[in-house]
Amino acid sequence: MRFRELDGLRGIACLVVLFDHVIVSSIPVADFQFRGAWRLSQWLVGGVDLFFVLSGFLIGGILLDHRNAANYFRVFWIRRIGRIMPVYYLLFASFCIMLLIRPWFAAPWLEDYLLKNPMPVWTYGLFVQNFAQSIDGGDGGARWVASTWSLGIEEQFYLLLPVLVYLLNRRRLLLLAIACIFAAPVVRGYLWQASGSLFTGYFLLPGRMDSLMFGFLAALVLRHAPTLAWCRRFRVGLDLASLAVFAALNTTLIGGSSPSASFVIRSMDFSFRAAFFAYLVLRVFLVDETAIYRQLLGSRVLVFFGLISYALYMYHPAINGLLFGMILGTAPVIATPVEAVVAGAIVVVSIALAWLSTRYFEMPIRRLAARAAYSEKRPARHVQAAAFQ
Repeated sequence: MRFRELDGLRGIACLVVLFDHVIVSSIPVADFQFRGAWRLSQWLVGGVDLFFVLSGFLIGGILLDHRNAANYFRVFWIRRIGRIMPVYYLLFASFCIMLLIRPWFAAPWLEDYLLKNPMPVWTYGLFVQNFAQSIDGGDGGARWVASTWSLGIEEQFYLLLPVLVYLLNRRRLLLLAIACIFAAPVVRGYLWQASGSLFTGYFLLPGRMDSLMFGFLAALVLRHAPTLAWCRRFRVGLDLASLAVFAALNTTLIGGSSPSASFVIRSMDFSFRAAFFAYLVLRVFLVDETAIYRQLLGSRVLVFFGLISYALYMYHPAINGLLFGMILGTAPVIATPVEAVVAGAIVVVSIALAWLSTRYFEMPIRRLAARAAYSEKRPARHVQAAAFQ
């Protein structure tokens, strides 16, 4: 069963990342350092954390629901390959082609942005670029494929979680999720403190496993009737708690985003934000279909962006750099009205190409992969499955 509201949340995540990368990140730093601007920026960057929470929730739910299938691993990976690989390797191929043809024409703006400091090419092909980016300690390297670090984390998560769900019972999975949630900010803070770079912990699975596991925890709650009933009974209290977390994230109570805060304290910002996002996901199942919350998330606009979110997330950095370079001969920057118009055009072009890719490239492959069906042949185990996938 597909829930439009989750597509809506995915659409929000993609839109804030798009706005951050194309608009906010292109504004000169001196012009953006007005009071409180860092808080807005952190919510925009947090779009990736919302993606992680949704991934933990959806992938965790699929695995929990089908852990008794005789073809559990095979079907899971066929469907994941059909979902992730086509767009990913299309972007990767375009990057390799650009590296090959780059010496044949003059375009200094390529080295200033799209091809600046690339990680070893093989790391992108094997989904381990996030390790190279972490060791590098910079801002992610070549912008053409810099955003693929999150796909590296997700693929590593996809390798580990199916095995864990297969081997562990519900109680142990719950304890594992809680342990990961508590360990992540410690690991992240330690890596940041030891290296002096925020990106060292930012790019690695151990430093981002709290977002993924908060989503997985929500999937466990949804599949445990007593806990779900308790959440529905005390939903107003949970709403107030989530609003308190949201308020704290916008003040110095948590202090995570403040440039003056220590790495260890800033690390907690990611965990609190992931907890907030996980509740936004779970809340879809705590209210009825007529609730304003679900109506807003299920709106046609947000659902549309949710459906094209993967292609839009993957393609927009390359489109941003290419159009700015070809039209204005510079790396992306918004300091004049003309540059603002170009940035607006980039948003439109990115959305259009993402829609075309989703409809005519991704969907046919995904439909083909979806023909692989789970077969419940092994004896039922101790996890209670729900009619949610």
